[in-house]
Amino acid sequence: MTIFRKKIVVKDVLSEQLIFRDVVSDLFDKIKSTKRKQVILDFSQIESISRSFAQEYLQQKEKQSIMITEINKSPQIEKMFHSVKTTKRKSNSLSIDN
Repeated sequence: MTIFRKKIVVKDVLSEQLIFRDVVSDLFDKIKSTKRKQVILDFSQIESISRSFAQEYLQQKEKQSIMITEINKSPQIEKMFHSVKTTKRKSNSLSIDN
């Protein structure tokens, strides 16, 4: 029987501080290397997340054909992801008239 899911503990791949947007590519390299259709990202023990990390993460996640599910997100991480998503929706709804 083939296992389709893989669990990745984010702090083990990156660190407890998710600050820089350029490390998101390291996380997605790890995700792609699993060659699985579904990946579970475990955010337990993550102490902080920056807005730039959250923005880059969500952009990269949208581009993937792999189903990515996050678990164990702290309230601070949930709030940052929500804030980035809300800002993106607002900027997408703005239009400039010529």
